Amino acid sequence: MTILVIQGGMAVGKTTVVNAIKKHFPFISIINEDNRDVIEEIRRRNLDKNLFEDYIKIQRLWLQKEIERWEKAKKHPFVLMDYGPEEIEFHTLYYPNSIGKSWNVEKELETELSQIRQCVPDGILFLEASIDTLRARRKKDATRQRGFFEHYTKEMLPLKKEWLLQKDNVDFLDVDNLSKEEVEKAVLTWCQPYLKKGNL
Repeated sequence: MTILVIQGGMAVGKTTVVNAIKKHFPFISIINEDNRDVIEEIRRRNLDKNLFEDYIKIQRLWLQKEIERWEKAKKHPFVLMDYGPEEIEFHTLYYPNSIGKSWNVEKELETELSQIRQCVPDGILFLEASIDTLRARRKKDATRQRGFFEHYTKEMLPLKKEWLLQKDNVDFLDVDNLSKEEVEKAVLTWCQPYLKKGNL
């Protein structure tokens, strides 16, 4: 079993990359996020992520959902994920800091965080791009609203990069000056050692 994750900021091109890899390697299973049920539950319960007690309830839902997605991924021999468990862990820990809160999230979500930390991909590729590049790409993509874009990009993305730099299963690819075809080629090259290791 091999599980790879494509990481990066909003609008950096993760979905495009995932689709390109699938085109070249159709035997790879793509496990996408489908969080509509979580979003609907948050709305139904009228939970506010800027209130501590509600935030804990919200992140418990997200963590449980991501653990379920990981269990689904483990059933396939080779999987590619657009964001992985590390994204939910990061957001859970760092969103409060980004809005000026010092909540003890670790204590309240100790069980769920312990579980999500057992979900470790074989490799993570972080696609790097400047804020200007991300904004330009966001503007071109009218299919998504991305209302959280500015806060995430300015306040959380730098923290996420620093957090991921501490992990030994993460590689970085600067895509600022690369064409779509060049990014695709670079990511396919990154995948090759994992494919060989899995005899695929």
